[in-house]
Amino acid sequence: MEHDAFLALRCNFPLEDGKVACGKMPGEAWITSCSHFFCPEHASKWFAGDDRCPICLDAGGKPRMAKVCTSKAKSGKQTVLVGLSPQDIQTAVSTGMGFWVRQKEGEYNRTVEDLGNLQARHAQVVQRGRKRLAEAEQIGQQMSAASQDLRHRLQEAEQKREERQETIETIKKRISKVRGEYKAMQNRAMGLTPLRGEVRTDDFGSVKDQLSKKTTPRTKFDGMFDGRKAPTPVRSISGNSDYRRQAPPSRNGQIF
Repeated sequence: MEHDAFLALRCNFPLEDGKVACGKMPGEAWITSCSHFFCPEHASKWFAGDDRCPICLDAGGKPRMAKVCTSKAKSGKQTVLVGLSPQDIQTAVSTGMGFWVRQKEGEYNRTVEDLGNLQARHAQVVQRGRKRLAEAEQIGQQMSAASQDLRHRLQEAEQKREERQETIETIKKRISKVRGEYKAMQNRAMGLTPLRGEVRTDDFGSVKDQLSKKTTPRTKFDGMFDGRKAPTPVRSISGNSDYRRQAPPSRNGQIF
């Protein structure tokens, strides 16, 4: 099959701006005097509106065309040249072999051209890939540098946070000390501690103990009713005892 495919002629009609040929292997085809081979489909479409060869395009002048059959039976192929003179047979064979060689040469040239195009595309892809790889490596280096810088900033921020935390703890201790001193000053101002020295809870106990131990200072009215009967309290409207409405005790009309 591969041998038959290599020996068979293929349509030369250019596709995709002349870069690729049709490549069909038709049973019937049209050949031109400029040694080009076209399948019936492309030949009918092209030559219906243009007399030029679609490959030569007036480079070799207006071509002559002939229709050939490439799918004859073996028996028919064997009798194609029967009846011709040796000279005609030789001319036909030479023409046919020349046409076939030129066709295969053209296929080879197109294959080489396609291979060159593929190699050029491959080189472009490799170049682009290397360029993108270099850009990716550069971006990776930039990201690595940025990551290191970020780590350094985080370390500095952590160090500053620890320093601020230590400062806050120091301030808290100072505030606690000031509060203790302020509380002691309040206690002294309220008379909860003796005037001599500063009262400490570990020496005198709690404030409640200090209040229970504190003695109320005597006034000039203390002992006024010693040995005498205390005046009867007057009940107020609300039922509470009220000494203010009771006349103060007197001696010889004098209030003492």
